[in-house]
Amino acid sequence: MSEERFHIAEWYGHPFHKIRDWDRVRLARHEVGGAAMTKAEINRLAALEEKAAFGPLRPREDRRLEDLRGKLARQFQEELPCPFKTDKVHPTCTKPGGVCSIRLYTEGAAGIEPLGGERGRLRSLCPWRFHQDGTAFKRVSERMLGDPNPIQAGEVGFLESTGNLDSDPGEDVGRIDMILVKSNGAPGSPMDWVAVEVQAVYFSGKNMGIELSDVSARGTDLRI
Repeated sequence: MSEERFHIAEWYGHPFHKIRDWDRVRLARHEVGGAAMTKAEINRLAALEEKAAFGPLRPREDRRLEDLRGKLARQFQEELPCPFKTDKVHPTCTKPGGVCSIRLYTEGAAGIEPLGGERGRLRSLCPWRFHQDGTAFKRVSERMLGDPNPIQAGEVGFLESTGNLDSDPGEDVGRIDMILVKSNGAPGSPMDWVAVEVQAVYFSGKNMGIELSDVSARGTDLRI
């Protein structure tokens, strides 16, 4: 019987076993987040771009726009995109290590291959992995609301700060991952909705970087 082990299934959105040798080394050496823009910066950039399309900006706004454009250019150059953040503008991977999911592999005489069947399914390590095409949310809505195509609203604030060192008064300090609203109800009927919290398998600890360091050091030698 061939040996079976868990290993990376998807890495920065790419099937691990199909990534070219030196691309694996490049991904293993990538550092996440150094040039990623904040949500507030992305929103401000969009607002200034829209305002600039209708007329000249004030000098201060113009300087801020140029600064944010520079940050966006740096983000494109230094960060890697996340293919699962389909509802985000300029989405990037912000997960250290960039591992989307893991799966079982088998190593035998023919080499290393993903295990097939039920046991070969992906195990998500990143909450954003559940956002692909909205499939998971559609299944939840179909089961809970009887609607396979709900209205979706992500990261909805439901708690407000009273003001402290970390947040201003009225600022959101708690968010619901996703709100699904029934879209096929009868006219005039009460609004039916459901709140969804997304949880993925999570690993932490000082040794999480060992596997990535091993991939980087081995170069073209793929093992599990």
